Amino acid sequence: MQDRIKPLLGVKNFRDFGGYETVCGRRVKTGKLYRTAALNKAQAADLDFLNKLDIGFQVDLRRQSERVEDPNLWGPHEVHTFNDLNAYKASHLEFMDKGNLTGDEAHNFMLAYYKVAPWVEAHVDLYTRWFQRLAETEGAGLINCAAGKDRTGLGCAVTLSLLGVPEKTIFEDYVLTNETINIEEILPLAREKWESRLGLVIEDEALYPFIAVRTEYLQCAWDEIKSKHGSILAYANDVLKVDDQKIERLKSKLLD
Repeated sequence: MQDRIKPLLGVKNFRDFGGYETVCGRRVKTGKLYRTAALNKAQAADLDFLNKLDIGFQVDLRRQSERVEDPNLWGPHEVHTFNDLNAYKASHLEFMDKGNLTGDEAHNFMLAYYKVAPWVEAHVDLYTRWFQRLAETEGAGLINCAAGKDRTGLGCAVTLSLLGVPEKTIFEDYVLTNETINIEEILPLAREKWESRLGLVIEDEALYPFIAVRTEYLQCAWDEIKSKHGSILAYANDVLKVDDQKIERLKSKLLD
């Protein structure tokens, strides 16, 4: 697991999420599926590394305001974004605005977020394009958001599921985010950033869910998808326009 994490200097949570064995005994190719946090602090050595990866397209799941505030310093010629013309405040910022946050409140917020995340308009649009371009292009795909953990984590989990990776492995890959971050180092920086932005005092326990991941979060999305659609495959078919023919193209390209 640790080998797939790429220790870039200014980029967090960059990793290859291929290499996993599927339930039918095949293996997801490496060098075809990449995920990352934002690339707004990429350094020269990071750019050299990224330029060697044959990444054909990128899907940036961040809101327009995030992309303007922290523009990526690297990207392939083809970058897919969602232009939310009706600017809105991020749900986690609205939540933090309440003040007097507790760890339990933050945890419950994340559970509620994951219950609706699979159907958020921007997510649906960009996940749909992610699978379309994965099926059509020969080069690798890169998917990212701000921290590379929630919006990205859900998209990657659906990707691995459609390729036939066992659910246990998918959840192990999801929580691998926690191995890419130094919580004790990041917490004070995050606290300073959000306290300055919101004018509030925020406890570490209330920040943790916005920095790290827990299996319960993805499980909420998984359970909700299965409740509404019956399976991850049916969700992809119903919502993301991934039909059987596209599944076969994905497997042909991405499985050994």
